[in-house]
Amino acid sequence: MAVEQAGPEVSDGILTRIATRTENLSEQAYAYLLLVPAFLVLLLFAFWPLASAIRMSFFADVITGMSRSASRLAAVSSGVTTA
Repeated sequence: MAVEQAGPEVSDGILTRIATRTENLSEQAYAYLLLVPAFLVLLLFAFWPLASAIRMSFFADVITGMSRSASRLAAVSSGVTTA
């Protein structure tokens, strides 16, 4: 009767696979892997005010309190002609 020897258990979990994959990367690829999140955060900080300003411009009439018809009425009453 053969006795099975217990070898080291091999965990094939997701973290083990990720760690193995990152260990096999070249130094340059590993550096880029570390820099990607930093660039994403920088892009978020750079483009968030721009996106916020564009989104706010959709509600410009609400912010100023004047609708398009009210602004035309004000322009006509002041003597300015609009097309």
